[in-house]
Amino acid sequence: MFELDEPVFHFTTPTPPSTEVEIRCLVSASCLGLLRKCFDLAETNAVRADVSFHDTPDLLLSRHGVFLRTRACESQLEAKVRLQGTGVPPDIAPFEVEYHIDWNGREQIHSFSRTSKSSTAESAELAATAKCPAHAFFSEAQRTLVETHTPELAGKISWQNVRKFGPAQTVTWTNLSAPQIGRKITIAHWKMRSRWRTAEIIEVSTKAKSLTLRQAADLANEFYRLLELHGFRRDSTAPPKEHRMFHFFRPGS
Repeated sequence: MFELDEPVFHFTTPTPPSTEVEIRCLVSASCLGLLRKCFDLAETNAVRADVSFHDTPDLLLSRHGVFLRTRACESQLEAKVRLQGTGVPPDIAPFEVEYHIDWNGREQIHSFSRTSKSSTAESAELAATAKCPAHAFFSEAQRTLVETHTPELAGKISWQNVRKFGPAQTVTWTNLSAPQIGRKITIAHWKMRSRWRTAEIIEVSTKAKSLTLRQAADLANEFYRLLELHGFRRDSTAPPKEHRMFHFFRPGS
């Protein structure tokens, strides 16, 4: 049986963010029509990409709060390592990471990420190759971050065994004006296809700068409240999008 355990949170020391914080919320797929009505979601304004997550077959990384993601858009490849928790390792400068707050239906989940980018067409094509090893996507600094600052995984990670879960086709609209919410927002529509099965995810997010953790948490609560107030119902019963991807693209599916 393919099950996801509760993740292990390995960073507990509070570190106030000094850079950008991204606040994300999954909304019900039934809200897509309302979103199209409220915002100019024209296809010409959208950015299309193929997104995949990477993990071992038994999901060792995600079970320890580590998520590897690649995003291929035209000739650009973005590889992101995200670790759950609020304490950033002291050897990493604040400007080198991005902070995130997600809502899982019960509580806020804090995390930070480090991203590497490549602008070569070869790298983007590489991301579409199912058998390509994970170390071809992620930089040495990213792999070291995972291995050094996740002690539970010391000696257990074989990057050769990391496989791809995906891709999902995403359509994203950024920098949308939302006067009723009082912030600029981003809307991302994820579509997953595998043989005869399909699934979709709708994510609404916003960003803010120079917040303490308390301020970021308060802003997230207000953002979630305003979304619901205007009819954008939170998808509070489903797992995070990473877990949905793992389930959808699991071996044998």
